[in-house]
Amino acid sequence: MDGNRSTWGDKSRDRGHLGSFFQLSDSTHKHNKSLMRNLYRTAKFSRHDQSLNRGITICNMVLSYHMPTNSMRERVAAHYRTLFRSHELRGIDLETRAVAVVFYSLRECGVAVTLKDMATQNQVSVKRASKVLRKIAGILGKPWLLHQINTDSWTEVVCFRLDADNSFLQDARKITHYMYIYL
Repeated sequence: MDGNRSTWGDKSRDRGHLGSFFQLSDSTHKHNKSLMRNLYRTAKFSRHDQSLNRGITICNMVLSYHMPTNSMRERVAAHYRTLFRSHELRGIDLETRAVAVVFYSLRECGVAVTLKDMATQNQVSVKRASKVLRKIAGILGKPWLLHQINTDSWTEVVCFRLDADNSFLQDARKITHYMYIYL
């Protein structure tokens, strides 16, 4: 062991530089727990940043059920940042806010999902989530997204629930597309 480096088993901490870098696996080591605790205690985050990060984390937890891509996570985070900075959603609990933001983002991408399903999954009042969702759509400037229906994705969802084969899915798409154009 050299003078600037201390090791505990397979873990190491560089003492020759200002600050330390830890990995998540390092936080479970008994000697590193106090170092991690001190790092969190002395780190300077404003309440604003803490609230923003907590909201984005809860949005990602709500979004995780839908197997999101990185671009979807970034979209949800960008929407949440915009809404958070507008100060329009004060007084609304984080879970309801997160459900509404995630639903809006999924609808924007054309994903077939219902607000009732998302709200019951996350134990949020459907009525309250609907009210917040309408407010969010107005703030972000796209209220018509709540009334648009992506027939292809809904057809896929219904056929998946029916456990139908691909030929049935293709026929169902043709029929729904024709009905959508006709109506």
